[in-house]
Amino acid sequence: MQTKFWQTLHFKIIIFLSLIFTVICIFSYCIGENFYKNLKDSAVSIACSNITDVKKIVSENMTSMNENSVMLFTQKIFYEQLAYLESRDELRGVKDPSKIIDFCIKNKDYQKIFEIKPLTKYSYVTVSVADSDKLILVVHNKKDIIGRNIFELVKNLSEEDRRKQQTEKFISHWVNRESGGIYYEQTSTFKDSSIPDDYKTKYAYQYWGKFNGVDVVVEVTSYIKEFTKVTGAVEKKHNDTISDISIHTARVFDENFKFYIYAVIAVVVLIIASMIILGNSFIIRPVNKIICGLKKFSDGKFTERMPELPPGEFSLISDVANDMAQKLAETMNNLEKINSELELKVTERTSELLESKKIIEIEKEKSETLIKNILPAKIAAQLMDNPDQTIAREHAMATIIFSDFKGFTTMSETTTPIKLVRELNEIFAYFDSLCEKYNIEKIKTIGDAYMAAGGIPESNETNPYDAVEMALAMRDYILERRNDSQNLPLEIRIGIHSGPVIAGVIGKKRFIYDIWGDSVNIASRMESNGAPGKVNISESTYKLVKDKYACEARGEIMIKGKGNMMTYFVERPK
Repeated sequence: MQTKFWQTLHFKIIIFLSLIFTVICIFSYCIGENFYKNLKDSAVSIACSNITDVKKIVSENMTSMNENSVMLFTQKIFYEQLAYLESRDELRGVKDPSKIIDFCIKNKDYQKIFEIKPLTKYSYVTVSVADSDKLILVVHNKKDIIGRNIFELVKNLSEEDRRKQQTEKFISHWVNRESGGIYYEQTSTFKDSSIPDDYKTKYAYQYWGKFNGVDVVVEVTSYIKEFTKVTGAVEKKHNDTISDISIHTARVFDENFKFYIYAVIAVVVLIIASMIILGNSFIIRPVNKIICGLKKFSDGKFTERMPELPPGEFSLISDVANDMAQKLAETMNNLEKINSELELKVTERTSELLESKKIIEIEKEKSETLIKNILPAKIAAQLMDNPDQTIAREHAMATIIFSDFKGFTTMSETTTPIKLVRELNEIFAYFDSLCEKYNIEKIKTIGDAYMAAGGIPESNETNPYDAVEMALAMRDYILERRNDSQNLPLEIRIGIHSGPVIAGVIGKKRFIYDIWGDSVNIASRMESNGAPGKVNISESTYKLVKDKYACEARGEIMIKGKGNMMTYFVERPK
């Protein structure tokens, strides 16, 4: 049937073109707006470049001046409190750290030395006294942590808080008695409730000294936000200038485009009104009738035909939809027959898949258990998530244990293989249990040699003590076995060294968690240059454990590849 002009899409396209005209007008408006925006940005850039340079110079100089002020104030406070302590008769000649700590906490006159507000409103003073391997807080503005061991406080921090507070740097300063400044982010453990929430970044300067031979550290802490109040005034002036330029540019833009905006709005309103009137008669009503017919088809009423529509494209759509509905009715009948057959096959296949899934889960559980027995739990989890990844991590402080048995090769020539392997298995199984007890990671065994390390794959501060304690337990176990004449008369040599290592997994088949680095070589040399029934430690390990264990200096010993090195025999204190 021949359709009239207004019944075709040509007429509807004319309406669509009118809409396009409106879009073009809007696009022109956007281009003009972009032009004025670039103008504003250029004006802001020129006007504010000098202000930005001034702000940067002021900020850098203020930061440097305040760091020096904190350092000088810290030294002043240290010597003031030192003079007070030296003036007290009850402390004259007292070298017991616990008595000095008790005096500092309880003496009100001593505490008043630090009650003044140093430097800025929210800065404060912290004083700590070293007692063996502890560092006890005696002055702090957060009163509930006075008297507690700082090492214990930071040990209980979460990994995120440790990262924010630069805990590793603080521990390094505390252990090595280093004076200096540190920038870090404040956390709730040490933060006083009176300090505003937005004050986070801090600068702390520590100054170490001695009173009666006891290590004392004074730390002055101040928030960076207080340092930058002067630069804040420059920043405000900077922002006010930008705001004035933006307002002026926007006013010019509004004045130039006001008439253009009114014209575009009038055209858009006219086109929308025309589209509503024409669209209702020629598009909306026919479409609604088609939608009603399609909803009936979607409900499965394929025998009900669509209503008659005026001649045109929509009438053609109605006829095609009616033909499609008739064919769908025939197809649905055929699909019902096929569906019943498929349901039977799906039931059978589902049963087979469930059985296969159970087998796969059992095998997967076996594989995961095997991997966890070979590798540390954290490393095993990473490999199971991504088997192709390369796992390697640098540890700044680890403690390596090496051991072997004196004359083992000669003894193996006079002993049956079964007895030799059985005894080694008993010994190494016991060593494995010591690893679990002292939080030490077993690395590997080579013949009669046993290698383990503390501080990996998870870093901790106690690994030197854990390693020494395990080594002494290994030595004691071998000595105890010699009391039984049925056992081989084995004599063990053990070497320990503390230092940085790289730990990771090597290989794609029969992989192993291993460690590398010069620290591993030194630990091996400590074992080979040791003595039967002794635990030989390097100087770096000695410095870390000397306050807790009895150490016997052996003097300098020629170490292959390293030259002369100081070594020590370590024992538990009597």
